[in-house]
Amino acid sequence: SSLPILSPQTQVVEFYFTAVNFTAPEKVRILYKLDGFDTQWQEASPQQKRMAFYLNLPAGNYCFNVTACSNDGVWNHQGARFEFRINTLFYKRPV
Repeated sequence: SSLPILSPQTQVVEFYFTAVNFTAPEKVRILYKLDGFDTQWQEASPQQKRMAFYLNLPAGNYCFNVTACSNDGVWNHQGARFEFRINTLFYKRPV
């Protein structure tokens, strides 16, 4: 399958995510990372909306990863991922 392709003029890329826990939702921890941009995992604070946004990403391939930890400290090792590509401006492509 081919990757979703975003325009080179894309200025903002936003991801919305959640983790459901009815026992102790305030204890859920969520980590996210954009492979191809982030050098380490970022933790979504309980106060922030469950979203991550990136501004002016350069052309290239990316994979957004998100995973959660339940109130009893068990991490979801599979998590969720979304791969995409941002195209190069046509006048910057090799001939």
